[in-house]
Amino acid sequence: MNAKQALAQARKRWGKRAAVEDSKRESSSQIRDEATAELKRLKEIKDRTPEQQTQYERARGRSWHYRYQVGEVTVVFGAFAAFHVYGQGDTWEEAFTKADERRKAA
Repeated sequence: MNAKQALAQARKRWGKRAAVEDSKRESSSQIRDEATAELKRLKEIKDRTPEQQTQYERARGRSWHYRYQVGEVTVVFGAFAAFHVYGQGDTWEEAFTKADERRKAA
């Protein structure tokens, strides 16, 4: 599935406010697993230096990163837009599956 197909699929689900995002950054479970291991190591350090704190925050960001996100955009007063992520994954299909699981759980 490409971005155009993903947007069409999202519009079928959520209407004209649907949105999709491809961060174009590589994502994989291996990157997230490595970041999680680094987080665990850094959490054990009680008094982190500023450099270690920066490493911790970057690892935290990598541990949450998925390439593809699907959801809706909400515009407030015509000026502010917020992207509400319903699902994310390493593929478009995975992102839509997670969005479906989230909706069923709600």
